[in-house]
Amino acid sequence: MSSLDKALLNTDTEDQFIKQLMSSVAQVTRSSNSLPKGLDFNYSNSFPQYREKNKQASDKTKELLVNTLNLCRKGFLAPLKLSDDICDSYFYEQIAETLDLLVDHATTSIQQNTPSDQLFSTAKQSLYLNKDRLIQENVKDMVKPQLAFLNEIDNSRQTPFRPKLKVKYHKKENYQFVERPFVSGGSSDVPEGCNFYFPHPYERELLELQYPEWLLSKPSPSQSNPFPDPNRPFLFVSTPAALDQLIEEVKLEKIIALDLEHHSFRSFQGLTCLIQLSTSAKDYIIDPLELRADCERLGAIFADPKITKVLHGCEQDILWLQRDFGLYLVNAFDTFLAAKELQFPALSLAHLVKYYCHIELDKKHQLSDWRQRPLPEEMLKYAKLDTHYLIFIFYSIHANLWNQIGIEGVEKVLFMTRKLCLQRYEKPLFDPLGYKKLFQTSVHSKYIPKFEELNALQESTLSMLWNWRDEHARKEDESYEFIMSSAELLRLGVKIPQSIDQLEACGPLTVYVQSHKLALLKLFLDLTTINPVNYLNHQRNSKQKIENHHHRFLQHERQKFQSLFTAIPKIPDELLSMPKAETNAWLEESLRSLPTLSLEEVSEFEISCL
Repeated sequence: MSSLDKALLNTDTEDQFIKQLMSSVAQVTRSSNSLPKGLDFNYSNSFPQYREKNKQASDKTKELLVNTLNLCRKGFLAPLKLSDDICDSYFYEQIAETLDLLVDHATTSIQQNTPSDQLFSTAKQSLYLNKDRLIQENVKDMVKPQLAFLNEIDNSRQTPFRPKLKVKYHKKENYQFVERPFVSGGSSDVPEGCNFYFPHPYERELLELQYPEWLLSKPSPSQSNPFPDPNRPFLFVSTPAALDQLIEEVKLEKIIALDLEHHSFRSFQGLTCLIQLSTSAKDYIIDPLELRADCERLGAIFADPKITKVLHGCEQDILWLQRDFGLYLVNAFDTFLAAKELQFPALSLAHLVKYYCHIELDKKHQLSDWRQRPLPEEMLKYAKLDTHYLIFIFYSIHANLWNQIGIEGVEKVLFMTRKLCLQRYEKPLFDPLGYKKLFQTSVHSKYIPKFEELNALQESTLSMLWNWRDEHARKEDESYEFIMSSAELLRLGVKIPQSIDQLEACGPLTVYVQSHKLALLKLFLDLTTINPVNYLNHQRNSKQKIENHHHRFLQHERQKFQSLFTAIPKIPDELLSMPKAETNAWLEESLRSLPTLSLEEVSEFEISCL
């Protein structure tokens, strides 16, 4: 055994090695995430010096990756060549194959009780790290805040989102909760079984918006834009009285900065946890978990067309404000869109703060759990800085737009931001065929085939799991990933476990799936045994779905089950019109001798149908 093996098998040294390794991986990930992407990359890559540096880094990365993979594949798989295109899907298939090999080798070593058990066990756990386990490090084990206002939450599939507007501030017309029909031909945001929506409460105010004159005027060279004082006053707003104070202090401002902190892992639609607001002289942080019923009073500021609201990347913030508090923005400016118009090499807020303020923002709390109370001082400071510099950045980038593009640049950013403000929040929709999209993003391997390679039973199981996950997420007010990760759904749907052991072998499993193993196993067993009574009931339900205008869903169901039911004798059409009790009695008497179809028989019938 080499000295390196001995060092790695030492518990303390191994733990230290793993920590160092994960720290390096995290650092590489953070660095790669900061690189320009999409149009930003194309812009940066247009400079010869950047292009050459990028090529050198890419070649070195590829060389290290190929050498590492070949070291793992030695004696088992054909070596990879450096000439292989790293962007080719084939290359990533080879990486997946190598990882499979490592896991298999680790499992074999553990079973054989070799001296490398401990190291391989650690390696196997590291390879199986998934999103849920990574999130667990940040998500706090706490009572869900939304339990205090669950009566407000409507996660149902069948009803559209109803605006929570209580008072319409700065109105040009009163708002009436009038149901508007969706235009014939379909819409991507139509809830299942629903054909209407509620209009945007501030649609007219936004369409007829007249911006303040100063916003459309060229900045004077002598215009004052003082750098924000790091020691300026700060107010944490967690009582109605403090909220009144904020509104009184802010309502006469001509410009404010806004940002939100959000949580989505332990909620189906998501949850706004903080509202950050800054003026040129003071910073505020509002606790919307404590003041959920009072936050709608911020509409006096947010809907005021005389106050310019500055945000960075406001698309989601606009929707979250509508969803949780019935708040709508009138007269907003998105510095993200301004940076994009100016073709900045990077568009993040951190980049703008560094560019204009020469300050590095620490983004380590980006994935923190903002539901926790009380918030640590470090997290409060992090949240405050998200708006602290934003007004200074606005004046700087507004001047850049004027100087480099002119009034057209400013008007375009305002137009695009207003377009975002005209968005209507709608609840997440359920697409019965949505599970097919999982195959567009997953890595195909011997464990997860391509969608075209699925048999009918596997597709039926995936459809069932897709529906099960959605129903439970809405009922429990949890995210899809908390209920069952997409990778987990694919593994279970493809393998269709027939015992608890087989189900657990599809791990890692979420805590929720672990607690519902027996119920899920029953669903799997029901699917792998086709009963004529169930089939007839399925046909009757499908007929009702036609009458309820669910033709598309029905088509999918019939196509999905067609090959499975080939072996069952044709059932007379008149049975569909008989009462359910009589139908079942007839089936029990006439079809008693029919054998059920096992998993193997199903596969045989599928082959015979090809």
